Amino acid sequence: MLKSLELFGFKSFADRTIFEFSEGITCVVGPNGSGKSNVVDGIKWVLGDQSPKSLRGKDMTDVIFNGSKGRKANAYAEATLTFKNKDRFLDIDAEEVHIGRRLWKNGDSEYLLNRNPVRLKDIRDLFMGTGAATSAYSIIEQGRVDQILQANAATRRVVFEEAAGISRYKSRKVDAERKLERVGQNILRLTDIVDEVEAQLNSTRSQASKAAKYREASTELRKLWMGMAADDWRHLTAQLSTLQGQIGQYQKRIDELNIAYQEYEEKLGAIDSEVAEFDDQLRSVEKQLASHREGIAGNQTAIEHQLERKSEFESEILRLRKQRILMAKRTTEIQRDLEAVTKEKESSEAGFELQREKLQEAQERITTVTAELDAISEEIQQKRQQVHDLNKQSLALDNRVFSMQTQQETVSNSMAKANEKRLQLEARVEEADAVVAECTERFRTAGDKVAEFAQSLSAVDEKQQDLLSQQDQRTQQLSELRERRSAYQARKSVLEDLERRQEGLSIGVKDILNRAQTSNYPPWNTILGSVADLLDVELEQAALLEVALGSRSQLLVISEFEPLYQFLKEGKYSISGRVGFITHPTAQVEQPEAVSGFTLSGDAAVPETFSAPTAESNSTEGYLDLSGERGVIYRADQLVKETPENRRLAELLLTDTWIVDSLETAVRLSREEGKQCRFVTLQGELVEENLSIFVGAIGGESAIFTRRSELRKLKNDLIRIDRTLNDNEVALEKLDDLLSTVDEERVACQEQMQQASEALATEKASKVSAEQKREQLSEELSTVLSDLHDLEAHSRKLTEEAEAVLVEKQQVEAELERLNQLIQEDDKQLLDKQCEVQELKEQQNARKLELATHEERLAGLEQRFSRLKTETEQRQQQQEESNRRYESSLEKNSQINLHILNTRAVLDEQLLIQETFLEQARSLTSLRDEKRQYKKQLSSEEAALRKERRELSDKKHEEEFKTRDIEHEIKTLAERIEEEYQLTLEEIVSSGESILKQHLEELAEAEQELSAATDGVEETDLETEAIDEQTELEEVALEAEPEEPVEIELVNEEDATSEPGFNVELYLEIRPEIEAQVNRLRRKIKMMGSINSDSLKDLDELECRFEYMKSQLDDLNEAKSSLEEIIRRINHESKRLFFDTFEVIRGHFQEIFRKLFGGGEADIILEDPDDVLECGIEIVARPPGKELRGLTLLSGGEKTLTAVALLMSIFRSRPSPFCILDEVDAALDEANVERYAGLIDDFKETTQFIMITHNKRSMTVGNVLYGVTMEQSGVSKRMSVRFDDISEDGHFKQSGSGEDGASEAA
Repeated sequence: MLKSLELFGFKSFADRTIFEFSEGITCVVGPNGSGKSNVVDGIKWVLGDQSPKSLRGKDMTDVIFNGSKGRKANAYAEATLTFKNKDRFLDIDAEEVHIGRRLWKNGDSEYLLNRNPVRLKDIRDLFMGTGAATSAYSIIEQGRVDQILQANAATRRVVFEEAAGISRYKSRKVDAERKLERVGQNILRLTDIVDEVEAQLNSTRSQASKAAKYREASTELRKLWMGMAADDWRHLTAQLSTLQGQIGQYQKRIDELNIAYQEYEEKLGAIDSEVAEFDDQLRSVEKQLASHREGIAGNQTAIEHQLERKSEFESEILRLRKQRILMAKRTTEIQRDLEAVTKEKESSEAGFELQREKLQEAQERITTVTAELDAISEEIQQKRQQVHDLNKQSLALDNRVFSMQTQQETVSNSMAKANEKRLQLEARVEEADAVVAECTERFRTAGDKVAEFAQSLSAVDEKQQDLLSQQDQRTQQLSELRERRSAYQARKSVLEDLERRQEGLSIGVKDILNRAQTSNYPPWNTILGSVADLLDVELEQAALLEVALGSRSQLLVISEFEPLYQFLKEGKYSISGRVGFITHPTAQVEQPEAVSGFTLSGDAAVPETFSAPTAESNSTEGYLDLSGERGVIYRADQLVKETPENRRLAELLLTDTWIVDSLETAVRLSREEGKQCRFVTLQGELVEENLSIFVGAIGGESAIFTRRSELRKLKNDLIRIDRTLNDNEVALEKLDDLLSTVDEERVACQEQMQQASEALATEKASKVSAEQKREQLSEELSTVLSDLHDLEAHSRKLTEEAEAVLVEKQQVEAELERLNQLIQEDDKQLLDKQCEVQELKEQQNARKLELATHEERLAGLEQRFSRLKTETEQRQQQQEESNRRYESSLEKNSQINLHILNTRAVLDEQLLIQETFLEQARSLTSLRDEKRQYKKQLSSEEAALRKERRELSDKKHEEEFKTRDIEHEIKTLAERIEEEYQLTLEEIVSSGESILKQHLEELAEAEQELSAATDGVEETDLETEAIDEQTELEEVALEAEPEEPVEIELVNEEDATSEPGFNVELYLEIRPEIEAQVNRLRRKIKMMGSINSDSLKDLDELECRFEYMKSQLDDLNEAKSSLEEIIRRINHESKRLFFDTFEVIRGHFQEIFRKLFGGGEADIILEDPDDVLECGIEIVARPPGKELRGLTLLSGGEKTLTAVALLMSIFRSRPSPFCILDEVDAALDEANVERYAGLIDDFKETTQFIMITHNKRSMTVGNVLYGVTMEQSGVSKRMSVRFDDISEDGHFKQSGSGEDGASEAA
């Protein structure tokens, strides 16, 4: 139960204010704006409300008191709720529970539980399932009382879940499902890790078994290889000494030739100096000559320029002459125009005076005729006055006739209207009968519509159920697709990680590919990728292609053969591991038909060969076609997806490989027709051409084609799943829209049914009204018939009076006709005079117009005279300017002629000087040519010396190349020894290592063994057979995987010296055999594959890690099963609790609804009883005396009472410790307030109510009354009264508590 609420700085409660809540009903009252609703906001705020809008603010800091005129703003807001927890309705072991919340202006906040800071989640979990949370049914705010009714069916069930106490179970279920999804993802990831660790464990076990064999072979190889390297060094150093002696002899002869060559160089240098001196003198003469040529050219240019200017001035003089003549002519013409204008002006002035005199005479004649016209007009006016009097008399008679006619028409109209009204009344009576029949028919139609709408409502309900079922199916499909997508994405991440690490490729191949990606220089830029990169295969066929290719999948494909070949010849590479190369068959290169690639290992290169067609040959030419043999399925190159660029690469690698149905078929064909072919069975066994059989599965890491095919398939599947997810989500949205449409259709059907019922009542009332109207029309029809008889009598009387008036009118009209004839004669005479006046006025106007024309013409002549006079002055000024420019041009032309004569004189002098310089230049050129001829002779002798020196240098270089080759071989040998064994070649030689010595010792031991006993022969035979067998196995291995030979170029020269005691001939004889032994040991080591020297130590670590990961995976699977069981139990328990609570609330709702409304029906319906935990909840209500209707059609008061009935039903089934009612009774009338107050009073024994109200009747049921007022503007203050302290006369009882209450009330 709620004990108290303490507010400080919260909204309008600036001071610390405490509201003590007792059992029963506590009322909070006060005027509008006093802050009483802030009490409800404070309780909501403490309980964790996070919506500023719900608290009637824009920001959460708005709840802090912001100050007023007399008070400062508070720095923070604080509220504390105290609960009595004796019955432990809150899951805390304490008698009282204090819930607090503080908020500072900077936005910091904290929640307190029993004065200790906690999280918001802790507060919400504490009240979850108690009905006291902010989103539960314990707080019914102002204006939101009917929110539970207006909410949709799915949202409404939240209140029922809180009442059933399953909201906490639902929250736990959501957490469990979230954890279950995370566990599922962890299981997928951990499964991939366990598989990877298990594969590594199996690989490490096999590596550990090979480690011992590797040490034994490595020791033997070290002994042979170091001995052979030491003997090679002894032999090569002897050859190097001989070559260096020959190089010294060549160098001595070259030095002698260099001295002779130097003497010739000095002679040639002296000649070059003399030639250079002649060249300097010649350049000096040419420079002076060029200077004079520039002067000559400048003077010639000046003359040409002056001649052009002279031509321009002569043209200007000619133009000015023509201009002067033209201007003189124009001036004469203007003088003539000026004289003509002067004469015309004088003539116009004389004509103007004559026209003015004629206009004066016309005005005098008009005055005379106008006087005669006025006299005639006066006489006509008198006669017209007489006519006017007679017209007035005639008009009076006409008015009398018109009045009688009007009366007659009025009577006629009245009669017509009466007849029309009679007809209308008869028609209206008939219409009234038809309306009654029509209303009856509409009433029957409305009843049919009600039945039709009821049927439509049932169909809409069925459609809604069908759509809900489809929605559930779509939701389940979405969940399954998301789970599958998560699994695919986890697997895709693992495969992409393996692809990034290039698992399955050897170290050397990885190294080469990395170089190709970062280098743009040959041979690395010719690498197209590995065979696995360029060939594509379906996932189902990937395993077969892995087996068919074998080690060929590690080959690197190059576009050009020559760059790689040149690079390998230089021997400057260093590669980890073994790498093979193959030229792409589309590359235009010439190569042997059988050699298809090279293999790198360490620092040497060896060509690998295998039987395959070349790029220029037919793909099957020269190879067996076994497609018709029994058991053969197809050739292995058909496994690869065919593309134009890679078809020939697949044929090159796989033409000798066939896919067969079984191992028996493979062995049979290998022994018969397909001896040169390889065979792969559908079970993954490989039979080589030498009948070597390989069985077992390829590890997941090394299966490159399988991994890439699976990764490609996963990407396609993910794209398809995403597309399906999008389609399902769109379909789900469409289903939601359809459900909304169905809800609207259902509401529309209910509205139409209500409208049909109302229309039925309306038509019934219309029928009664039509019958009453028909009786009224019958009475009106009798009255109209009587009026018609009176109007006919009055019409006859008016006709007689009108005939008498017409006779009198005829007499007046005869007199009028006589007077009108006299007036017409006078009008004719008047018209003649008016015509005469009009003609005179027209003549006057014509003379005025002609006078104006003369005046305008005279003004134009004046303007023209002025213009011509001004133009004459301008022409004279232009003529003077033209004369001045003409004289100036003549003067300039004379100056130009003088300048041209002076320039031509200077030019003649410069041409004479130029001839002198030319003669000097010819003399110097002759001397220079003689010196050059002598230089040519010396150069030929020097060339002979140079040729001899070059020949000797070439021989020396050849010997030096040989020396460098030997030094390079020694250096390469030393580097390989140091790289493999970390020893220098000098150390090995100084230690006495020698393969020749070992060979001699072995021969000595063999001779001793042969002479020991006769049974040794048998043992020797057996050893020979073992050696032969071993040799055959090694040859088979050599054919399967060719290795790099150890090749050292040995120069066999007769005069080569060697160390004392070193037999060169014997060494050269045994060296190929020793080299073969070294190569066999190398092949044996490389056939072992990658050897991990720490494999035994790694084996223990991997086993421990595998066991740990396996146990973690088992724990996760167990956790997944536990979470699924928890979710199942939560669903089962939630379903039971919800269904039981729902039935109880349903019964209470029906009972309380009838009590509040005094009758009627109401019910709560589950939309889908089979899906109790997810289906929506519908509420139907029918107040007494009304048809069943939707909630939206209820009035405000009806909605309030229905919501109160529902909430009280919930309280009765699961009482909350308190209930807050914020002006819930605002929409109720007095009678409903009485029922509402009585219902609250009934519940106060089980629930504590805090009621905010303005209604006096509601206040009467309260046990404690708190008043909230604002004595100081903006600051709320509490006052309280207990009704137990008030006597029956309305005064406080005489007690301590009463005095306190009185003081507070004051």
